[in-house]
Amino acid sequence: MEPSLEDLERFYHEYILPSDCCAFDVETANRQVTCIGFAPSADRAIVIPFHDPRNRSGSYWPTSEDELAAWAWVQKFLSAPCRKVGQNGLYDIQYLWMAHGITVANYTEDTMLLHHSLQPEAPKSLGFLGSVYTNEIAWKPNRPKGKNEVRREDSE
Repeated sequence: MEPSLEDLERFYHEYILPSDCCAFDVETANRQVTCIGFAPSADRAIVIPFHDPRNRSGSYWPTSEDELAAWAWVQKFLSAPCRKVGQNGLYDIQYLWMAHGITVANYTEDTMLLHHSLQPEAPKSLGFLGSVYTNEIAWKPNRPKGKNEVRREDSE
């Protein structure tokens, strides 16, 4: 799905506002946010793209006004009263603050740090945690790889 600004608003009112806890994850590459995912439940999520290599400008959003509106939505979500959960969220929080001046309200849990407190000797990547704590199949090996793949900055 390629979300519109209307999709973001609908998702916020239908799923974010009623939720008491939401997860978020920021993806970065080449010193910019490529997308941010938001999930108010295990079976409901939305990903807001910011980078799109198909467009000459590199932006997913057709106009700078639309991109600014999408960033405003991100700030609205991260300011919402629900508790926030992340994976290596301290990286995401500092990146959002340093690059966009966006703060995160009610950040309460970090799956990487919680896992580290239980098993400090074990790997802490999201892929590893997913394999240990869920019944989900591995998702990253299924991504296409090639010469156009962007370099990832975050370590999850």
